[in-house]
Amino acid sequence: MIVDLADPEKPVIVKSVKDWPTKSLLDMVIYQGKLYGASGTLVFRCDLTDPLNPVEDKNWTAPDKAMQGYYYIDACDGILAAKKYPRIDAWRIEE
Repeated sequence: MIVDLADPEKPVIVKSVKDWPTKSLLDMVIYQGKLYGASGTLVFRCDLTDPLNPVEDKNWTAPDKAMQGYYYIDACDGILAAKKYPRIDAWRIEE
C-alpha cells in the first residue's frame, strides 16, 4: 500500500501495489530517494522517482541458504545492512 501521511492522524490509502518484488515485506527504509526492503532471503531496492509507481531496480540475495531470512534493514553513509540470525550482511550502495 502507498499511504499519504500529510495528516498523520488521518492517513489515506492512495494506492495498493500489486507487483512488489515479494509478497511479504518485513522491514523497509528510504535512503537517498530509494526504498530498500527486507523480505526473507531477498533484499531489494525500488526507485521512487514516481512515488505512486515504485519500480524495483536492484536486488541482493543472501550469500547462503540459511533458514532464517532478513528481518531488519538500514542504510547509512553508502552502506546497506540487513540483519538475519545470527549475523548482519552489508553491501556498498552504488548508484
